[in-house]
Amino acid sequence: MDLLSPAVVENPYPAFKELREYEPAHWSNEHNAWLITRFEDVIRGYKDPRLSSAHISNLFQGPQDAPSQKILDGWMEFRDPPDHTRLRKLVQKAFTPKVVESLKPRIQEIANDLIKSLNPQTPEDLVKQFAYPLPAIVIGEMLGVPSTDREQFQIWSNEIKNLIFGIGDERERRVTARKGLFELRKYFEGILFELHNNPRDGLLNSLVEAKEANEKLTADEIIGTCVLLLFAGHETTTNLIANGILALSKQPQDVRKMFSDQENSSRVVEEVLRFEGPLKLMVRSAKTSLSLKGQRVRKSDRVFLIQASANRDERQYEDPDKFWPSRKDRPHLAFGHGIHFCLGAPLARIEGQIALGELFTRFPRLKVDTHKPSWEASILSRSLKELPTILEPQEE
Repeated sequence: MDLLSPAVVENPYPAFKELREYEPAHWSNEHNAWLITRFEDVIRGYKDPRLSSAHISNLFQGPQDAPSQKILDGWMEFRDPPDHTRLRKLVQKAFTPKVVESLKPRIQEIANDLIKSLNPQTPEDLVKQFAYPLPAIVIGEMLGVPSTDREQFQIWSNEIKNLIFGIGDERERRVTARKGLFELRKYFEGILFELHNNPRDGLLNSLVEAKEANEKLTADEIIGTCVLLLFAGHETTTNLIANGILALSKQPQDVRKMFSDQENSSRVVEEVLRFEGPLKLMVRSAKTSLSLKGQRVRKSDRVFLIQASANRDERQYEDPDKFWPSRKDRPHLAFGHGIHFCLGAPLARIEGQIALGELFTRFPRLKVDTHKPSWEASILSRSLKELPTILEPQEE
């Protein structure tokens, strides 16, 4: 199967369903990887210590890529225990429930400001005008990034996204990502130097001061973590918000009105995450030869744990292709599972609830102005290129 074929990019779920039914461990020649599609098997894959997260070297080819690889090596997402355990314990000190909860008023303010800037009388691209800037502003402010630099950060983030998410020509995306990562490193080195001379409260200072068993993050790890937080802190949340707008635009008014209280608002966002989550899969590499669903996986083989398929598994969910916020509580894998469960999940959930809640409260009849949404041709992400939307459609 080719995950980048136009039909699968537009709607991967029928193909995933066929794999779940007939070949739940499928070898893809196109991606040189095993595709794992059933819920229980994806869960098992996340827990299996024989499947390594340390696969970033596969993205690079020569000594010219060493500086870029060094930065991404600092991402806990690309580390196995014990390195991953140490990094996560240190970084999570900057993402306590108290810290995340304290951000809610500011997120609300940002959402309202963005909504006020929208023109109800003309179609608006809600990816560009709403879903992207909200989480970008939030994580930028957390890291102490000046608002004047946000446009440049979007350029750098897109360059990294093309590499990590497998978008576009392989050689070109490696070259542009190398440039973006180098410039980001220099940028954060400058901020760290300034912070050393003029300490101030904030996420970056929390990372500098974080300690665990007399260990601290190294300068390279701090910079790598900053790049990770900047990238993951808005790319995936942008997808959550945009995909949520698209999914809810197809729902009746009683579903849209569920944002009127906290409990129902949470249910809607959880269903968005299950139904059309921001990521399609996570990549692992076999540390040793092993067997998956009767298939022989060789050492160093890549394994794609396809959470987007697992979240539509009919063995796990009743009527899984139906958007149903009131379904009985069941876990989903939109944020991964196990030791690599997304550290920023609580923040993403809050941003999603506030963004979607404020938007559909202000524009309850909102209508997406296209019959065929334009999806990014990405291996990893489920992301919309644009989302033209009529905020206040005329009465039919």
